[in-house]
Amino acid sequence: MNQGTSLEDFRHFYLAKSYDVIGQGTYRRHLCKCKEAGDPWAVNMNAGAARVHAAVKAVQGRVANLPRPRNALIQQLCRDVMVGAQPPIKMFVGYTTCCLSNVSCNTCIDLTRPVRNAQHMHIHARFSHFFLMLWYCSKLEYVVRSCTKAWLERQDCRNELNFQEMCEAFTKETGDYCEQLYRMFVKSLEHVHKTLDALMHSALEHRVLGDN
Repeated sequence: MNQGTSLEDFRHFYLAKSYDVIGQGTYRRHLCKCKEAGDPWAVNMNAGAARVHAAVKAVQGRVANLPRPRNALIQQLCRDVMVGAQPPIKMFVGYTTCCLSNVSCNTCIDLTRPVRNAQHMHIHARFSHFFLMLWYCSKLEYVVRSCTKAWLERQDCRNELNFQEMCEAFTKETGDYCEQLYRMFVKSLEHVHKTLDALMHSALEHRVLGDN
């Protein structure tokens, strides 16, 4: 299941967000202006990026529509992960209890919200794949923009090139990386949707999360 997104759609999304970082926010306005003027390249890029955005929104919408109250806890954990600035990979060292399965364990992921006096939320490491894939889907634009900024920081000659030359260099040098991100996006969507499908029909949240 790729939710209607192709590699070409993803490439449009990837380049639109990346060029906007390279252009320090100017490319988005340029793309919008050219799309409104009917330029085919801009229409296609905007449409492809929109399909990727729609796939991300579909995941967020499904989390919001999980049956309650039986999924109240998992729904809140999902929401916290989706808005988190960092991927859910923080480990908790020591024995604790998994908040989903109520099983004692010493290998857990810490999903506690980074706010004062927040209730501790530790989950068994076997559930971590779902939350990591969920984070990646939800924060895709953040990931792309962060990777572009990292690429820019490695360019010693960036002050010698104009915007178009920088974009051409970026496109050429990161083409393979774009495809890797796409493949991960497709796998993440499949995994998350499969898990959410199961949650829609099961009250055994901890078994569902761990069986995918």
